[in-house]
Amino acid sequence: MNEKQIRKKGQIEIMGLLVIVILISLVIFFSLSFNLKNSVNEAPVKQDFKDAQTTGNFGTTLLETTTNCSRSIRDLLSDCAFTQEVNCAGQTSCQLANNSINRILEETLDKWNYNYTLQISSDSELVTDFNKTGCDPAKTKSVTTDITPFGTTFSSMKLTLKICR
Repeated sequence: MNEKQIRKKGQIEIMGLLVIVILISLVIFFSLSFNLKNSVNEAPVKQDFKDAQTTGNFGTTLLETTTNCSRSIRDLLSDCAFTQEVNCAGQTSCQLANNSINRILEETLDKWNYNYTLQISSDSELVTDFNKTGCDPAKTKSVTTDITPFGTTFSSMKLTLKICR
């Protein structure tokens, strides 16, 4: 082979390598853009799922928490709403439940910087209400509400926890 043919063959090989590099770059670019697009769309779904799990688990755990008077918050709230017979360390069941719930909220949702509204009601009457400043359901999206019925066989209560963004 003469020198022109060798040079032409080298140029064709370089062009072939350049085409391969460009194709690989395009594949990487499109795969990265596709992956980033999917992760951006999944973020709100993941946050909604996290908030739903937080509200459900928090409501269940809150009601089953035992206070320093050896009574669960569930029992104290039921007593507060219906009979008001419990008195422990000079506090009524309503006072003890509110103080315990407030302490738990300060140590959990407040520390985690959640905006929330927690309402506990019996039938249609509000028993207690906790609202962290900045949680305005009219202005802020309420992500989820977990309703946990509890109480006596004659009447029921519900716990409603809204986490706002």
